[in-house]
Amino acid sequence: MEGLHLPLLLVGYAFGAVFYVALAVTLWRGARRGATGLIALYWRRRSQREAVATIRRVKAAQELPRRRAA
Repeated sequence: MEGLHLPLLLVGYAFGAVFYVALAVTLWRGARRGATGLIALYWRRRSQREAVATIRRVKAAQELPRRRAA
């Protein structure tokens, strides 16, 4: 039984290392996906604001000039 101690210990460390590497990879991918989602949300909202601002500028440019009181 004493002869199996070191190999079992090494197998345990190997499984632990694989577990923590898999956990780190999963967390890294999740963080990247979250960052990608936040960037996409930012650009979508920015493009919507730019479209609204462009529509307002065009609408203001197409309006008749206001008459000034004499």
